[in-house]
Amino acid sequence: MKAEKASMAAGMSKSSYYYPSRGGKRGRPSSTHCLKDNAWLVPNEEVVEDIRNSLSGEFMENGYLKVCHELKDMSYEISKNKTNII
Repeated sequence: MKAEKASMAAGMSKSSYYYPSRGGKRGRPSSTHCLKDNAWLVPNEEVVEDIRNSLSGEFMENGYLKVCHELKDMSYEISKNKTNII
């Protein structure tokens, strides 16, 4: 049976019939650590704890950019994108 007929019988296009499926999640794996003092690897859970501690005060509803600057003041090497993701 030709590929065109087989794909029509299966109800899909010919290009989908030939497309190789890839197992698992595609893309770069998520980061689990962050640099502190340019030397120490700190797990993301500890960074989240520091974020909660800095936002625990009254009327401390900062956005991710202000939180990112606060973390940089605490000597974390972290970008605004990672701060937003965490």
